[in-house]
Amino acid sequence: MLQRIGWIGPPSRPVRARRDARFNERIQSARDRFPAATWQGLGQAHFFKHFPDEWDNALAMLRHVVKRFQQESPGGDIVFAVIPTLRQLHPEVVGDAAEVLELEGQDLECDDRVCEAMLAICRELDVEAIDLRPAMRRETTALFWDFDHHINVAGHRIIARELESHMNRAVVGRSSR
Repeated sequence: MLQRIGWIGPPSRPVRARRDARFNERIQSARDRFPAATWQGLGQAHFFKHFPDEWDNALAMLRHVVKRFQQESPGGDIVFAVIPTLRQLHPEVVGDAAEVLELEGQDLECDDRVCEAMLAICRELDVEAIDLRPAMRRETTALFWDFDHHINVAGHRIIARELESHMNRAVVGRSSR
């Protein structure tokens, strides 16, 4: 469905913001030295630092995608899962990459802003969402692969457990009506 609605594929419009002279140099340096950290969150933080006006466009696209999923699921059987990045759970792991990108303070809150925006859009559109950040923050085992910062087997177990619990509560709630 994402390809059908144009979410996957080339951008529908070019970004026309002025670029800092070192924007590309910094992002390339970070990608070369810390590819996983750059692709998993810090790249978007770097982008929004330099193109803050694009934030509203990104939220509009996100809202559009949620609405399309909602339209494709008229029975309401859709749940969005908000999954944290490694940086959200262990910011120290990506500190060197953040330094190369000259990200600090509010710049590093980008992942949290995206998660909060997703949850707000789901509330606004009355679409179910589950925030997996609290459950994943409680875990002491590694939940991400070191080599690419994607969710590992243990992380997927936590996600599955939380989704199963959420779905069971939903079924109980429906049957008691």
